[in-house]
Amino acid sequence: MSKPSSYDLLIQIQKSQNRLEDKLDAKIVYNTKKIDVVEGKVDNMLGKIGVGVMVLSAFIASIISFCFDFFKKE
Repeated sequence: MSKPSSYDLLIQIQKSQNRLEDKLDAKIVYNTKKIDVVEGKVDNMLGKIGVGVMVLSAFIASIISFCFDFFKKE
């Protein structure tokens, strides 16, 4: 059996590297899909929290305003 040439060894290395790249690419695409789903849920929750904080702060501001008006009148 003859010794493989440098070119043959480089071809084998390239093939094995391509297989690894394909496996990693598949994992990255799968993880990206999962991250996109999580980001969508987080964005939705942050929107709901923002609206809740806005309503709560408006309510508290109106209560404080009524308290100041109540004490100013006396």
